[in-house]
Parts: sequence; structure tokens; C-alpha cells
Amino acid sequence: MQAAAAPPATDIYLADLRVVDGRVQVGTPVNVTARPGYDNQPFFLPDGGAFLYTSIRADSQADIYRYDLRTATSVRLTATRESEYSPTPLPDGSGFSAVRVEADSTQRLWAFDWDGARPRLVLDSIKPVGYHAWGDARTVALFVLGCLLFSYPLLALFNTGSTWFGIPVLYAYLFGVWAALIALMIVVVERWT
Repeated sequence: MQAAAAPPATDIYLADLRVVDGRVQVGTPVNVTARPGYDNQPFFLPDGGAFLYTSIRADSQADIYRYDLRTATSVRLTATRESEYSPTPLPDGSGFSAVRVEADSTQRLWAFDWDGARPRLVLDSIKPVGYHAWGDARTVALFVLGCLLFSYPLLALFNTGSTWFGIPVLYAYLFGVWAALIALMIVVVERWT
């Protein structure tokens, strides 16, 4: 069995953006995470004065950091045994959410206070979660890795050329699974709220 490959070394750059006479001008990019390792998935806070990001440091652990634009400093928010990715401010402003890779490799959506304290599950039955985006306090869009329902081996089973009520079976399957996933998410989110 081979060990999982380490993520690529990446950095986060900032640049001023201005619109002058209807044209976008981009300033000189500045590397704000210039260090060895993985720094990625930035998300600006609503006031624009800071952003959250995922960083993997010497301990090989993915944790969430906050970069303050005014002081040009980073602060570690999570320091857990698990790995956290894709930090996103919660719609109510009380903290942030992140996808946590738990000890058994389960990926679920968690919420944290702004200082990284009080980790709590947001949706305990939805897994594995890849990415997420909040619409409002009651709506979250998830890229559920369970979308393996759309992977080639399974799709090949329905790509037979036959039809169901005049609709190609493959299209009926795709639409049916898509509709079922949306309905499932509505039920889960409504129960959670």
C-alpha cells in the first residue's frame, strides 16, 4: 500500500484591483504566505479586512488560519488531530464552517467559533462532503463526494441505448438521481434548522 501523496506546495497572493475608466487594473501580486508547504482555499471575511485559509505546516496537519490584511499576520484558528479544509464564514456571523476529515477519514461539515473553539457538527448524516457554500442561515450547497452515483462505472450500466417512456435510460437515471439528491438535501437542511 502506498502512502497518500502530500498536497503540492502552494501560496496565496494578494493584489489590488481597481476599475479605471471602465477597465480593470490589477496591482502587483504579493505573496502573503511565502513559506514551504500548502496554503490554499482562501475565503475573505465580509468586512474584507482578513481571510481564512487552509494551511499544512511541518506537522502535516491541515488547519485553518486567519490572515489579517492590516497587520500582515496569520493566526492559527484550529489545532486539532483532524484536518480542516475550505473555511467559510457562517451566515449568522458567529464563526466559520469547514470540511473536517475525521480520524476514520469521514468528511463532514463542522462549525467553529471565530477562535476555533467549540467544534460542532453541522450536518451529521451527510458525508462525505467535499466543498460547501452558504446561501443563507438555512441553506447550504454541498459538493457531496457521494456523487459517485455519477461515476463512469455506474453510468455505463444505464448507457444501454434503451428508453423508458421514450426517454433514454441514461438521461432518466441522471435526472432521477439529481432530483433525489436535491430532495434529500432539502429534507436534511429543514430538519437541521
